[in-house]
Amino acid sequence: MKKVIKNHQLLLICTLLFSILSSVTAIYAAFLLRDILNAAITQDSGLFRRTIWLTVLYLPVIGILQWTYSYFSKKFIYHVVQDLRQEIFDGILTRDASTFHSTNSADYISAVTNDNKILEDNYLIPLLDTPSLWLCFCRYLDCPDLHESANYGGDGGLFIGLNHHS
Repeated sequence: MKKVIKNHQLLLICTLLFSILSSVTAIYAAFLLRDILNAAITQDSGLFRRTIWLTVLYLPVIGILQWTYSYFSKKFIYHVVQDLRQEIFDGILTRDASTFHSTNSADYISAVTNDNKILEDNYLIPLLDTPSLWLCFCRYLDCPDLHESANYGGDGGLFIGLNHHS
């Protein structure tokens, strides 16, 4: 598996780079929402207009970054799965006839289809998602500004940007 991933190192680097960029821009969405709510609460039309314009610029940027991340991740997974399948086929074809016939054909089919799907779902996708989720988690822990703007209301709901003091 490591050899197959090393064969597509450039795709992996591009995927991880766009994953990190996408998660950084996704974190910024919380600040935009906070500013929109603060502008609405304080009735600051200047802040509201600036935040709306930033949002209008922000949405295409995050869309392009998310699309690019998705493109590279799908391309990376496709190439890794193709290489794994090729290795499996090569391994099957190098067997001698007696070994080939002694193994149940369902094992071969499983190795090509189901086992690759399990590797994709349980290894490759989490491998690509972990850096962005880790970054979002660490950024949230490191951002007291987000903690201060989130208060739990008496009705159990979460109010972001609303400070309820009695």
